[in-house]
Amino acid sequence: MSLPADHDLLHSAIRGDARPTGVFRVAGAALRPVAVSDSLRAALDVADDDAVAQAFEDAGGVPWLQSHARSRRPLELTAGKHRLVMSARSIGDDGLQVRGVDAEQAEVSNTLTADIIGGLTNDETGVVFLDPAGRVLAVNYAFYRYFPAAPGFPRLGEPFAELVRDAITHGYLPQAAGREERFVRWTVDHFVGESAEPISVLSGAGRWINTSRMRFRNGAVAILLIDMTEMRQELEQLTSFAQNTRNMVFVRVADGSSIARVWGQDAKRILGEQMGRSRVELSGWRACIHPEDRERYEAALAKRQQTGEAYEMEFRFIHPEDGRIVWLLENGWRSIDSVTGQIYLDNYLLDITERKEADAELRHNEVRFQEFAEMAADWAFEADADMNLTWISQNFSEISGMSTARYVGRSWAEITEAVLPDLPRDQARMWRNLLKMWSERQPFRISPLLFRFPGGNDRMVEVGGTPVFDHHGRFVGHRGIARDVTPFVRAREDARAAMRAAESANRAKSEFIANMSHELRTPLNAIIGFAHVMEQEMFGPMTNARYHGYAADIAASGQHLLSLVNDVLDLSRIEADRVKVDRETVAVCPEVDRVLSLFRESAGRRRLYSNGCSACTVQADRRLLRQMLINLVGNAVKFTGEDGEIRVDVAVEGDELHLTVTDDGIGMNADDIRTALEPFGRAAGADIAGGTGLGLPLTRKLAELHGGSLSIRSTPRKGTSVMLMLPRAAAEAALTGGSARMSA
Repeated sequence: MSLPADHDLLHSAIRGDARPTGVFRVAGAALRPVAVSDSLRAALDVADDDAVAQAFEDAGGVPWLQSHARSRRPLELTAGKHRLVMSARSIGDDGLQVRGVDAEQAEVSNTLTADIIGGLTNDETGVVFLDPAGRVLAVNYAFYRYFPAAPGFPRLGEPFAELVRDAITHGYLPQAAGREERFVRWTVDHFVGESAEPISVLSGAGRWINTSRMRFRNGAVAILLIDMTEMRQELEQLTSFAQNTRNMVFVRVADGSSIARVWGQDAKRILGEQMGRSRVELSGWRACIHPEDRERYEAALAKRQQTGEAYEMEFRFIHPEDGRIVWLLENGWRSIDSVTGQIYLDNYLLDITERKEADAELRHNEVRFQEFAEMAADWAFEADADMNLTWISQNFSEISGMSTARYVGRSWAEITEAVLPDLPRDQARMWRNLLKMWSERQPFRISPLLFRFPGGNDRMVEVGGTPVFDHHGRFVGHRGIARDVTPFVRAREDARAAMRAAESANRAKSEFIANMSHELRTPLNAIIGFAHVMEQEMFGPMTNARYHGYAADIAASGQHLLSLVNDVLDLSRIEADRVKVDRETVAVCPEVDRVLSLFRESAGRRRLYSNGCSACTVQADRRLLRQMLINLVGNAVKFTGEDGEIRVDVAVEGDELHLTVTDDGIGMNADDIRTALEPFGRAAGADIAGGTGLGLPLTRKLAELHGGSLSIRSTPRKGTSVMLMLPRAAAEAALTGGSARMSA
């Protein structure tokens, strides 16, 4: 340690920081106090110098002064409630000055003295002590860490300016090169001035030191040299990071300051030319905070300043140049300089505008997707790697009438096994295929799958899914879409049915043409043949009786030909909606009898009869009603054997009149019935009986024109029953009973 020869000089310089309460002098052999200061008398609460002298003697002051030259120890003096610590120093050859310091203040000064004296042995913090005149009193060991000892350096007792010059001469202050005297003046002025902010200096040992000053009340100064090399390197790294980081701005504000320091490569781009400068007025900065965010922002800053609590918040910054909104994420905290104790409010800001815009676009897309999904007959689903459903969109509930919670968390394999027993064979096979592809982690698309929901709400669904993998390539599950294709499936089935119907109609028309050709050819051949016989008078003159029979045959063939043509024309008129129904009150039973009589001769041995009825009327078109009866009875005659039976029943059932023609002929199966009711359709056995295949379809359409209907019940080889039903509005008369009448 480098100390002056008189150690007391340093000690007294430090302890001089304790301001004296009062003083007095002693002179002569008696060593009695004289020239006592008023402040000391007031501190001891005594009236005159004698009282001070008495208190001094009572405290052992005389022996203490006698030993002063040897011990230099302090003396504690108590008077009343007051306690003073006395110290003495020589003033001239034969005198001493004694000063008293309040004991509590002296204790504080002693503690400070001990701390500073202890600093002289510190291995890291260098200390230079200057007396009130600015001369070097002492340096500690750590001083040489930054300024190595050299011949004549340092020289204790020399002015501080000389110490700086010597350090420059030895190359210990490279920053002073080329401006030596100016550097000396600046350094001296800085440390001996009224105030001295910490400064950083590069020493000749290559270490950066941060210097600060302590000034005592007697004018002595302690200059502290703190190694900041590592901290400066870290600070340079942080500064470089702050200056070169994109989309990030660093801000530091000294507590109590109105100026903020700003760093960041993109500071001006993000904050504008004004707010992105290295020094910014805080008032201008806060004015750019969006009004809706300002109160929240100010509250976070105030809380940090009061409690030191760090914060993170997002807010909108109004760009001062173009007024656009910049979204910022700010992290703020409070830090304390370990050397100076200065409190700083630090922040870094990230430009998150693009992220916010992307979030807004994502939310917009999510809403748009949700709206489209709600409008579509689709539902989305996700499943984990074990085929457990983890999410199902809300559309599932709207389509199925069931909550998604019923299936979320369940395995698709479990669901499949549960539905298989109620499925048709082809659908069960499709469900198993879907399960197989799903379990093998394949993409799949299967349609249509039958989903049976409660309440008979069966839906045909197209299910498609794709496997999902994470960024490591690990399989994490499936994601897919299920689409309700019920309308499409039904439309397709309807189209196929229509196609089949069209094909059937086309075949029926082809058969009709072939049959019609045959049906027309037969009466035409008869007409032409008999006419030729009569024209050639093959049996003699026209007066031969046989010619009358031929003429009758010609007339019958012509009537048959006319009925065929009329059937075709009637059907075409009905389909073209050109048939007019002229309703009148028609007695039903006479019409039935008239039709039965028409078939009496052609029926041969067949038994034709009706149930007994009288005064039974119906509101109908007489001609069309007769045509319906002719068609039904004629069909029964054609398809009933020679010994068969044909019966016509007339009955009133509730609001309807029922006309039923029953035979015990060849009968039909269900397919034959469907065929027989189609235009030009000919059931099995029709080839033998002949005809166009228009009788039943025409009769059904005529019944529908009356607001009625036609139904058929038939059993193969047992017979057929055809019922013509007319509504009550067309059949108001009541049926009266009577005995059955037979027409043979």
